[in-house]
Amino acid sequence: MPAQPKPAKSAPKQETVDRPLDPSILTELGALDDSPLPSGAFESAGAWTHRYRIWTCYGHRDRGNRDQGALTLRRSRTPDADFFDLGVEQTVQMDPRKSFDAHRVAAGIRCRYDRLASPVSWSFSSRFTQGADALPAPELDHAEQARVVGNQIDVRIGDGRFEREASDRFTADWCLFEAVQRLPFGTGDVLAFDLLEGLTAWKPGQRLSYRGKWTVPWGGQSARLHCFGQLGMGVWPYEYWLDEEHRLLLAVTGCRVYIRQDAEGGAK
Repeated sequence: MPAQPKPAKSAPKQETVDRPLDPSILTELGALDDSPLPSGAFESAGAWTHRYRIWTCYGHRDRGNRDQGALTLRRSRTPDADFFDLGVEQTVQMDPRKSFDAHRVAAGIRCRYDRLASPVSWSFSSRFTQGADALPAPELDHAEQARVVGNQIDVRIGDGRFEREASDRFTADWCLFEAVQRLPFGTGDVLAFDLLEGLTAWKPGQRLSYRGKWTVPWGGQSARLHCFGQLGMGVWPYEYWLDEEHRLLLAVTGCRVYIRQDAEGGAK
């Protein structure tokens, strides 16, 4: 009599996260363990450097969640008090089974000193790289210069030039990381604006408002954090979590979380 086949083993059940990503669930998932809370005073309108880990949740508590990149923002003063400069460096690791390992972008943005850190001019570059030596793929490199003239954005790419329609009230996503640190807590104001996502994709009809203050777990500690929320067309909702000194500690959008890692400057 032939041997009976053994019953197939069922795959172990994966426990889904099944909750919006906030400081409490991020603590449960261990995402904040290597990011201790900062201390001391912070001057949001000063010169500072903030570094963030880019952490991604793949929907389960016990697998797939990992650091996927890094973002560095540098704010510097200019001789003109109406403007400041914001430097951006971001690297996102890609699926190693694909052709490229990382996508690297860099930008230098001249911002207006207003509530939205509105960009007035910028340079932007994008590069895909391969392997530990970050070998470039020149055919995919992209670089541009841009400046705002009225409600138009004048964009130059190499010897070419084109104009993009804008509005009289827009900002970029990286600029909001700076701007939210200067907004007052506890107000009912709603900021309405359009968004130039990644300095390249136009996303109109955004709203940013104060959500409230909570005492939440942070790793093995407790933190008193304030939250701003952003909703709008064509983007995942954002939540910005700041400490009492107005430092931006977390920016959560969909399954991606920017977690403050360390910083320089900003002390009073």
